[in-house]
Amino acid sequence: MTRRESSTRPVCQSATRSVCRGRQRNRHGFSVSGPGTRAFSPAQQRFNRLLARIGKLKGQIADVQALADLHRPLFNATLTPLRERFQALMRSMALWLDERLQDKDLRLAQKRTALEILCGLCAALVANGDESMRALHYKRSRHSLGEKDQAAAAGMRAMMEDVFGKPLEVDESLDESLDPVDAVMRAAMAHMQEATQAEQ
Repeated sequence: MTRRESSTRPVCQSATRSVCRGRQRNRHGFSVSGPGTRAFSPAQQRFNRLLARIGKLKGQIADVQALADLHRPLFNATLTPLRERFQALMRSMALWLDERLQDKDLRLAQKRTALEILCGLCAALVANGDESMRALHYKRSRHSLGEKDQAAAAGMRAMMEDVFGKPLEVDESLDESLDPVDAVMRAAMAHMQEATQAEQ
């Protein structure tokens, strides 16, 4: 090795280490410039801010999930019995109203109000899984729950078609157990997604 080669090698190695220190990789694996290099471009600065925001949001999501996991047992232990008691009270109220409607002294307006409340209670109980209330609703209402659901779905469909300015295509081949209102909502969501994709 000549004297000239020996004197220049440390300088080259030092410069190489300086460049390596100047270029680092962040925790996402992207190469970013370190101190001593030229300033970031506006696009790279915006990208780095987005990375920082993503990291912050991930931390917040993890915190919320941890809190949810922590309080879920207490939630179930507290609210489940209350929900069951609420259902039982609704059922008792419906049966009591059914009995009171047999009173001949009730005025027409009182009967109409009681029937409206009774049918509403029965519909809510059936929706929550109490099928025994379906018969009581059928006994006191001129229209079945299925007919009411169809009427509500038709009204919602008309409103959606008025908003969209075109007929709403509802898939009639869907499972019959699907609520008619849910079927209309699915069709509306599909229409909005198609419109959004067409605008992009």
